[in-house]
Amino acid sequence: MRFLPSAVLGLTAISGLCAQSWEDRIAAQWPGDAILKVSEREFTSFLHLHLAQLGDKAAAVHAFQFAQSRAYGVSGPVGFAVPTPPAVLPESGVSLNAAISEANEPNGDPNNGGGVPTLISVGDEGQGLLTPGDDDWWQFTLTRTANLIINTSRVGMANVSDTVIELFDAASGSLAFNDDFLGYSLYSRLDVTLAPGVYYVKVRAFSPTQEGEYGLDIHEPLPSSGLQTVAEGPEDNGDPNNGGTPTPADCNTRCLGNIESGTDTDWWSFTLTADTDVVLQTGPDNPGGAEVGDSTMTLRDAMGASIEFDDDDGPGLYSFISRTLTAGTYYVEVDGFGSTRTGYYNLDILCLGGTVPASYTITGQGCAGSNGNTPFLSVGDPEQPVIGTTFSILCNDLNPGLLALGNLGFTQTLFGGFQCPLDLSPFGATGCTIYSDSTVFFPLVVDPVTNAAVFSLEIPRLAYLEGLTFYEQVFVLDPAANAFGAYMSDALVGVLGRRD
Repeated sequence: MRFLPSAVLGLTAISGLCAQSWEDRIAAQWPGDAILKVSEREFTSFLHLHLAQLGDKAAAVHAFQFAQSRAYGVSGPVGFAVPTPPAVLPESGVSLNAAISEANEPNGDPNNGGGVPTLISVGDEGQGLLTPGDDDWWQFTLTRTANLIINTSRVGMANVSDTVIELFDAASGSLAFNDDFLGYSLYSRLDVTLAPGVYYVKVRAFSPTQEGEYGLDIHEPLPSSGLQTVAEGPEDNGDPNNGGTPTPADCNTRCLGNIESGTDTDWWSFTLTADTDVVLQTGPDNPGGAEVGDSTMTLRDAMGASIEFDDDDGPGLYSFISRTLTAGTYYVEVDGFGSTRTGYYNLDILCLGGTVPASYTITGQGCAGSNGNTPFLSVGDPEQPVIGTTFSILCNDLNPGLLALGNLGFTQTLFGGFQCPLDLSPFGATGCTIYSDSTVFFPLVVDPVTNAAVFSLEIPRLAYLEGLTFYEQVFVLDPAANAFGAYMSDALVGVLGRRD
């Protein structure tokens, strides 16, 4: 069995977290209001830009899985384990394996000073640490011509925040350089087409006195997301109440626009025939040319009155709005931030009406721990696993002195081909049953008064999650309970969908 060892590996780190409340752990990992973007908006924005929009259930599983790791405010081996991840997230080119840490110093220029760059592959994420005056070199090899995006980003909490990256060929000849990629704060990004060969990426802090962590991603841009595209209409495509003609769009459309001047704004229209969950997001993936980088967006009703305004809740400095709208006609106004922001952008209009109602059932039975109690799951009315919401279950009759782990699974086939439900009696846990695979584990905080813990799932607002079946169960590591060393609750089987 592989799931328990994966959890046990993180016990030392997890045990310290369990003494904190869920909110304390969030605050410690993502200070201030950043958690709102990390657990919901930022994560959803990333997915809308970098994953296929429709029909990819494999990607949906991992979108859901990683939403939980972000929502719980923990990363790496702390608090969750992925026993058997695929090498690459489907249709994204982004690796799901553990991040690659920079090699020991000196990991510098191999052609000047004998440095040994850290090996990395396309699709991997690297994590480095810069000290004052330091620079890190990373090496990757291409076997075919490829279009690549190479970018730095934040990781953890002690981030360098302002980076410079430079791309070199095998002889350390400089090919491309970037300091501040417009729309991505002070991090860096290169968009390049490279022939087969060996290449190096050098990362350094903008100031030689800066230090901190950073992430490095090397990946290929995605093919078309499957959304139909529509280009903005001729000017004036602005406010219809002032003589403009908004560009007609539709649900699940990628709108390609261009803010041509400091006084230009683009209006787009779409019509709903029923109450619909709608996601609106601007981004930098318009192939037209120089990007606007920093957008604002206003959702308006049929009369042009503002419903909601957003500036920077999308990726980088782009915009993001998510809300339920009634039947009718709506306008989306897109502008550059301030009078100097001009350039190309895309606007995704995603409609998540759905046909599958969210549902769940609680099945099976748990087994007793050394305290004699058998944990059981319960869900309060009107909780349902609705896309775009938080779904919370309660696990009762736990032992607050032991480590409880919430398990999230998606199949009933365990590693090694074992089928679930799996009776653990032959393994020394009489009466205990595993009901699903163990894709992710989360440490739960057990209330010492009620002996209960809340297991909450952040469900991303993604249309292709609809109909996805998931499983939840709680495990308690208890060496005194039985020879297996653990006891467990009954199970919840849920289906993600719309609110009935």
